[in-house]
Amino acid sequence: MCSGQGALGEAARGGGCLTLPRVDAGNLAGAMESLFADSAALSRLSAEALSRRFKTWAEYARELGDWIPTLSRR
Repeated sequence: MCSGQGALGEAARGGGCLTLPRVDAGNLAGAMESLFADSAALSRLSAEALSRRFKTWAEYARELGDWIPTLSRR
């Protein structure tokens, strides 16, 4: 579970994470309660999380290195 906003919300769009409109005690408790009650949803989120592929630091560095030359110079 994480915020559905900002960078965490972007990362969660890949699946495997239950996003919350606001991260507070009430929303966290409600989300946990719903997952405890819905084993199919928990299984689906688990499968999504296990199937995700995350970039390596080397891949991020390569993308950054490819992107930097495209910036305009003033």
